[in-house]
Amino acid sequence: MKVSLIVSDIDGTLLPAGCRQDGTEPDGPGVSDGIRHLGTMIQKLELPFTLASGRPLDMMELLGEHLGITLPMVACNGAAAGGKKGLLWSDHLNTDQVRTAIECADHLNMAIIATDGSDEVVYRQNDYTRSRSRNGSWTKTWRPACEEDWQNWRIQKLLIIDPASPGKVDEVICELNRNRKQEELSILRYDDRGIEVMPGECTKGMGVKRLAQSLGIPMDEVMVLGDNKNDIDMFRAAGLGAAVGNAVSALKEEADYVSHEKWVYGVIEALEALNLPQRCHEALECKGSERGKGTMKGKRTSLKRYWNRTAGFCRHLRCLSLLRFSRFFRQSTRAFLL
Repeated sequence: MKVSLIVSDIDGTLLPAGCRQDGTEPDGPGVSDGIRHLGTMIQKLELPFTLASGRPLDMMELLGEHLGITLPMVACNGAAAGGKKGLLWSDHLNTDQVRTAIECADHLNMAIIATDGSDEVVYRQNDYTRSRSRNGSWTKTWRPACEEDWQNWRIQKLLIIDPASPGKVDEVICELNRNRKQEELSILRYDDRGIEVMPGECTKGMGVKRLAQSLGIPMDEVMVLGDNKNDIDMFRAAGLGAAVGNAVSALKEEADYVSHEKWVYGVIEALEALNLPQRCHEALECKGSERGKGTMKGKRTSLKRYWNRTAGFCRHLRCLSLLRFSRFFRQSTRAFLL
């Protein structure tokens, strides 16, 4: 398989929770060694590597510099993209959408955090926002805002969160659904902790598609790496998906390769196990069982039983590209089932 673009999530994929933007932790080294190693790989091998995150662009720039990234990055779960050469696009919530979301969360006393891509404002504080401000993982100054301020803000994303009260999330989603048209908002749920609200159909998958299109790269030549449910649509859109070892089960089911290692070390393992060539413009040959500890697998969970029956046959095909065989197998079986 030809790979012309590699896109990685940040939080939970490259960095564990609590890390600063350079990969260090307030009380220890964190994964900074792994970040340096990955940056060396990207620059030495000239890998076409970039990032896609729920973070705003300004909170991605420092890590991008550490990794030596020159390509545009996808921010705010697809609502924006840009880099050193400026913005590629920037989608925003309108004032009515912002007001509706705030009113839904405000009466439930949930924290509300807004970003326009260059700044973040906390509309309502709670223990979560206070702890994130103190531990240094978010470097922007937290500023409370009154409702009138939203009138002049071009907001790309709202984070509504209260990890201490899981039942509130369902109430907010129900209220938002009652007060919107389906196509006007994109709502992303993070388990029972909270939700993110973006304009239109903004998702990481859509953002990666827009980025690939702007670069003239077909999606079947895109590799993505992730760890959580908000990466699923990105995995389904790309030609190749690799999940780090700490990824949630739902994402591992969608992955072509699952790393044994966690965080940035799982990213490095996946890149090495999949034997990426120097310029990522040659065929990929997977040697997972020989070069890495992770697992090469098919994406379609509905075909798992049939896939397992062919495991013995696959072991005799090590001389072939397992990745190519996996894709041929899935396409053939899908056609058969249909």
